[in-house]
Amino acid sequence: MTIGQVMAQIDGEIARDFIYYLENKGYIDPEKITTPSRKIQRREYSEDDVLKIRLIWGYYEQGFSPRVAYEKALAECKSKQLRLWE
Repeated sequence: MTIGQVMAQIDGEIARDFIYYLENKGYIDPEKITTPSRKIQRREYSEDDVLKIRLIWGYYEQGFSPRVAYEKALAECKSKQLRLWE
């Protein structure tokens, strides 16, 4: 899934830079695919990545910092026994 598709699936107006920030912090890890024609990398987001982004974004919109939002999302997944962060 492309970043545009991810942004369309997330409730609220999530910024592309916020998604890149989550990646830079290691909170998500999309697959990077090098396109042969342009020799650049594009990101391919999995359904797990989208769920992580959605959870973190939800907490962030409630006023939590990105780090705390990530921790709360992680705790929520653990309580539901989701294995997104393994």
